[in-house]
Amino acid sequence: MLPFHAAAWKASSEPIQQLLDAASPQLQDEVTTMWRDTMQTHLNYIGVTSALVGSVVTSALSWPSLLKLSVSSLNTVTAIWYSALMLSLASIASSAQLAVALSRLSSRPDGLKKIRALLGKQTKNGAWKPRKLQLIIWQTPVSLLNTSVMMFTVGLSILVWKSVDWRKSWDDGAKVSSEFYFIRYLAHM
Repeated sequence: MLPFHAAAWKASSEPIQQLLDAASPQLQDEVTTMWRDTMQTHLNYIGVTSALVGSVVTSALSWPSLLKLSVSSLNTVTAIWYSALMLSLASIASSAQLAVALSRLSSRPDGLKKIRALLGKQTKNGAWKPRKLQLIIWQTPVSLLNTSVMMFTVGLSILVWKSVDWRKSWDDGAKVSSEFYFIRYLAHM
């Protein structure tokens, strides 16, 4: 998935490293509690946002402008949008699963210690480091959401591009398409 880049990796690993490296057990518990609460909020936002993206994609699939496309363009756009919808649903499911797992771990008397043991492992020299699989797992919901949004945008771009009759000179469709791509270009700067 595209959003597993260096900045996301660093943003995920640094807080986990901090809770593993805390100087005292009390500080470890405080930092772990902060991480847990922040992650619960993070997962809630991802779930809500993924649901909104899913509803946007679903409503876009019923737009009448899709019927004006050629069969191959229609198939391309709908395939991309159905993929975006599936990724959005997977984001909801994975964020819900992680939120439930975090809640279940937190309900135990030794929950904070269990969270730390899940997130990190001790190296041979006694230092703690985050588990790579855990870093990937905790980034998965937001990565699925980001990829879903990107796929919807790609499908929308194809829809706008293919909806314009380029044989005509500067008509309204060409103007709208040019404005759309200019705004999209500015958004990615």
